[in-house]
This record gives sequence, C-alpha cells and structure tokens, in this order.
Amino acid sequence: MYNMAVYGSCVSRDVFNSRFVHDHKEHFRIVCDQQHVSLISLMSPAIDLDTDHLEGDVSAFYKEVFKQDLSKVFLEELTEAKQEWLLVDFYTDAYYGACLLQEGSYITNKLWQYKKLHVFEQLSPLKSFSFEEHTMEFLTLWKQAFDAFVRVLNDRSPDTKIIVNQAKFIDNLMMDGKETRLSDVRKDPFCIDQINYIWRMMDEYAITNHSARGMHFDREAYHLIDHHPWGKFYVHYNQAYYLDVRDKLLDIMERK
Repeated sequence: MYNMAVYGSCVSRDVFNSRFVHDHKEHFRIVCDQQHVSLISLMSPAIDLDTDHLEGDVSAFYKEVFKQDLSKVFLEELTEAKQEWLLVDFYTDAYYGACLLQEGSYITNKLWQYKKLHVFEQLSPLKSFSFEEHTMEFLTLWKQAFDAFVRVLNDRSPDTKIIVNQAKFIDNLMMDGKETRLSDVRKDPFCIDQINYIWRMMDEYAITNHSARGMHFDREAYHLIDHHPWGKFYVHYNQAYYLDVRDKLLDIMERK
C-alpha cells in the first residue's frame, strides 16, 4: 500500500475514484489532495477573507476550491501527511493560469466562476497570466512557483518523490458509436495545440530541473467519451486511461 498525495485535477485524482478504478484502495492510500488551484496561487501569500458562509451560484465542490485557493492550505497538509509519493499534473495552470491581486497574492484565474461568490467583491484583481495573456511572464512566474514548491517539499517532506502525470488535452470524441471532434460538437475554437505546448513545457521543466519522474501520455491511445460522469470535456477520457495510469504508477513505485 502506497501513501499518495495528489495535486492537480481530475486527470490525476480520478485514478483514485472507484467510479473509474474499482481496486485503487488495494494499492494506494490518499493522504491529502488538492484540485483546481494554480501552483502560482499556492506559492503566494494566503488571503485572509471570511469564507465560512459562501453564497453564490457555485457548486459545493468549487466553493471549497475557492476557500483553498485563498488559504493555500495544501502546503500544510503536505507537511502533516507524510506521503511517500506526490502525483502532480499541471492542467490547472495550463488551462486557467493565475491572477495577481492588489493584495499582492495570486488566485487561480477562474474569475468567471469566482465572481458568482458574494465575497469576490472584497478582492481586487489586477492582472491575469495565462497561455494567452502575458505568456512569457506567466511561464516565468510558474517556474518560480514550482521551484519554491520543491524547496518547501524538500524541507518539510524530503522523502516524498514527485511523479508528473503528463496528460494532455485531446479532441477525438466517441459519441453514439462514432468518432467525432469535441470542438465541433461544442462549436468551440479550442486552442488544444497551444495549451498542450505550454503544458508540455511545464512537464519538461519539472522532470528536467527537479528530477521528477515522468509518466508518459499517448494521445493516440485514448478518446473522450459522451457519457463521462463529469460531462464531455477535453480531458474526460475513456476508461482505459485511468487503468493505464494506475498500472504506470505501480510500475514506477515498484522500480522506485
């Protein structure tokens, strides 16, 4: 049984969800996890805001994400959890990016969602950074954040080994037994190649500069599915993906 921490998005976290991998508890124990918070946000100062009774047209899950986006609590959880392995993916930074606040901290650049919360008016967004906006500044900020993250991890949990899930956005969708493109179904001019390029740069930086273990993703091996539990989206893959990630993780861990 391996003690695991997970940081990233559903492309990693769902490997430890019985809906996708029924036997995951036979191999892994999830000691802490965090989804949908930018690494740039995580490594910036916590924001003191009363979030005990959030109101707004946002799901309970994303209300909790917003709280964690402000508190940066995942760093404390990593310190206490004593995980052997940390699985990370960089979906959130690649897709959303981060937003600088007047307070000097950052939050994940999901302002379209956070604006629905009544406390958002107490924040003062200044500048967004993403693959589209201020791209080079964004990548510099991200690299600095990842460097700082590794320093904290080495200091507080030096035995933790990082695995990078190199998942990527794909467009091929199986719907009603036929293959089509999700971007055509959504009528969405989605910049898959541009986002994947930024995402790949993040993966390579972590693997090359910080000796993280990479977990290869074969875009041709998987497809999107019409009836995914979270809906049709560019990282909501078929069942084979989650089982393959389980097997790849076990192989990495057994080889150490």
